[in-house]
Amino acid sequence: MVERNAKGKQARQYFIDCERRARAATHIAIPQTLPEALRLAADLAEQNKQLEAKNEAMAPKVEALDRIATADGAMCITNAAKTLQVRPKELFGWLQTNRWIYRRQG
Repeated sequence: MVERNAKGKQARQYFIDCERRARAATHIAIPQTLPEALRLAADLAEQNKQLEAKNEAMAPKVEALDRIATADGAMCITNAAKTLQVRPKELFGWLQTNRWIYRRQG
């Protein structure tokens, strides 16, 4: 690319930077042998199993929070505590401590 003015120089620098970023992104290790490919596949399968186990462990919490989120204001705090499987007194205390609710004077 020929640069004959400031805009040409700016365009050239832009394309050089794009080239550098493209080269940096291609440093992904591609397995070259069968044992390397098998090891990579085994590692990915293990990561997948761990993520699936984490999802299964979080499913009850997600369902409870979804029930509360979709209640459209029709759920009292006591029912929300039951849905979350905590004592209502603990939930009230937590909400007051974090200033989500307050008690009126008198």
